[in-house]
Order: sequence, then C-alpha cells, then structure tokens
Amino acid sequence: RGRPMPEPCNAGFEAAIRAGTITQADVWARVRLALQQGQVTLAKSLNKHLPEREAPDPKALDQALSNPRLFLERRTGTFADRGEREVFMFALLRLARTSVQDAAARWRASAGAFTADERHYVWGQLGYWGTMQHDPEALSWFNQGGRLTDAQLEWRARAALRTRNWSELLASVEAMSEGGRAAGEWRYWRARALKAQG
Repeated sequence: RGRPMPEPCNAGFEAAIRAGTITQADVWARVRLALQQGQVTLAKSLNKHLPEREAPDPKALDQALSNPRLFLERRTGTFADRGEREVFMFALLRLARTSVQDAAARWRASAGAFTADERHYVWGQLGYWGTMQHDPEALSWFNQGGRLTDAQLEWRARAALRTRNWSELLASVEAMSEGGRAAGEWRYWRARALKAQG
C-alpha cells in the first residue's frame, strides 16, 4: 500500500521488519508505492528502515514534489545509489502528469543509468500518463514497460482502441490476469479484435 497505515498497524510493521518477515526489498517497494501516490511524508518515514547511505534524501524529495521540472534540470552526474534513482524517477513521473513528452525525452537521456526493472517501471508509467494525455507514443512506451499490471494493460488496450490497433488490443487483453480478461468489456473487445483480424 502507498497510504499511511493506521497507528496499530505500525507496531506490527516494525515487528515484521525486526523478524525479517518484511525485507528491505519490501520496504523499497513500499517507498515506490508511496511516491507513486504522492505520499512523500510516508516515503520519508520509511528511511529509518533503509541503509542511511542509500535512503532517498528528504530535501530532494521535497524539491522533486514542489517543482519536478526544476529538480530534473538541476540534476546532473551519475546516480550513485538507489535512493537517488528513486527520487529522480519520482520527479520524472510527477512531470509526466502534466508534460509526458518532456518527461519521456528526459528519460531517454537518463535511462541507461538505471536497472532493467527501473526502466520497465518508468516506461510503463509513461505509457499510462501518455494514454491519459492521448499521446500517440503511449503504446510504444507501454511496450518498453516489461510486465505490466492489469490497470496498465487496460490503459494500453484503450490506447490501442483509439487507433484501432487490433493486434495491440488483443495482446493487451491476453496479457491481463484471468480476472482482468473475464471483465465484460474486455471479453467484448477481445472478440472484436479477433473478428477484425479474421
């Protein structure tokens, strides 16, 4: 979850971390979810569970939240640790909400410094924001996104529908989970795509 937990849950979360039930990878996943939902305070509170040298810089998170374009313009050099990369991705995707082409151009210039999983994550998010803004490149961004969630696949299918790209629509529906494919609208559009392709 990306939202703060009720207070009683925090004690359980802390205990699970001490017991090793919740791993550092789980904490990073929660940081990313929090940032994806704009919950910067929650993300900063999770720093205490990460190695100090790798945790996202709280001041950088605030700057990325308040003015992502300016933050990205001032960001130069290498990405020494995961915390720096997470803050950069956060700023980039904040920018994508209003200017997805600008965000995509900045990502193309920087993506080589990121892991394959990070690149897939950002391309999938750019595809989502591109679809929301009716950007014609949204499908190509989705196609660089690796494994997509059902929600992303639904938006990829909608992007394909706008251009009557039946093969992309079919691929999107067939990549959904069994529950996603079972939804009435996607059963209908899958059938239309199959018919259109003969």
